[in-house]
Amino acid sequence: MKLRPKRAVWLLLALALAMYGASRTTGAGWLVILVAVVVALIAVGVALPVVGVRRASLAVAAPRDATTGRPCTLTIESERGAIVADIPLFDSRTGLVGPVCGTVSGVPPYRGVFERLQVTIVCSAPFGLLEATRDLVVQLANPLSVAPQALVLGHRDGLDDALDQDGNIVRGRADEGTVAALTEYHPGDPLRRVHWAATAKHGDLLVKQLEPPVSQRLVVVAELSGGPYEQDDIAGRALGLVVRGLRAGI
Repeated sequence: MKLRPKRAVWLLLALALAMYGASRTTGAGWLVILVAVVVALIAVGVALPVVGVRRASLAVAAPRDATTGRPCTLTIESERGAIVADIPLFDSRTGLVGPVCGTVSGVPPYRGVFERLQVTIVCSAPFGLLEATRDLVVQLANPLSVAPQALVLGHRDGLDDALDQDGNIVRGRADEGTVAALTEYHPGDPLRRVHWAATAKHGDLLVKQLEPPVSQRLVVVAELSGGPYEQDDIAGRALGLVVRGLRAGI
């Protein structure tokens, strides 16, 4: 817990000391009463924020999935106390007076699966004389899966050899492929499938039976190195490559 007194505390203390000194000099009883009131005000204004932060309890609910760079909504429930909830990861802040349930919108900065979030609670009620701050690690009701944002790489991403000028996958001709077997020629078989070397050897027309075409596959290997932001950039580029391949029909 961190405590940060405001300037008003020092002003009230100086006022109380001045009135106390005046009461000792003049013997005025009403100054003593004012000193007691000011001291009580300071005591309440300092004690209540500390008690509020210590007793504050939060519950945070998040969606099951989100994307980096896009806002998502978190639901924060405060069971007691007037506090300000600050979520550093999402760079978002909301004020709550418990018991209450509110929402806050934030943008996940990088990818990952988050099962808990760090929440900073701040309380300075009721007079704003002292700001008490406390960090809490709140378990989410369900994990928040943040996916990277697909990054467009342009045309120098390794797919150019498999795509034509329109961006479609280049497929082989129907008569090309691996020969599975040779069979006798039957009327209707295309002449381009005649295996002339085998025909010359055996004396009968033999045609090629081809294996069924195998669909092309796209394998993306991404080495996630560096910090979370560098890893997010690499993952986003890999995802962009996959998206482009899917759109091309791979």
